[in-house]
Amino acid sequence: MSAEALGPVVAMSEGGWSLDGRRFHSHDSYFMLRVGAGLEVDTSGMDAEERETTDRFQWWAGPELAACAEPVVPRGLGALVARLVAGDVPAAPVVLPWHLP
Repeated sequence: MSAEALGPVVAMSEGGWSLDGRRFHSHDSYFMLRVGAGLEVDTSGMDAEERETTDRFQWWAGPELAACAEPVVPRGLGALVARLVAGDVPAAPVVLPWHLP
């Protein structure tokens, strides 16, 4: 599916991080897409490093995500999802704080 098919970007986050002594800079875009129940995550496009560093996938309801005790990346994602589900879609992408110091 193309990015255009997902609709407008509702949030962005960017910052640096490292893995195995290498430094990276990421610019992440977030879209809102409503899906039906039972949708499986397709990992066929992931590279070996992504598979190695991703330990699980989980679908969350908005309130569960906002109240989660685990770290949610990027910070503020739970509150944004609750806002989106309530029908408050921002006119311009929200900038979410980067998740690593």
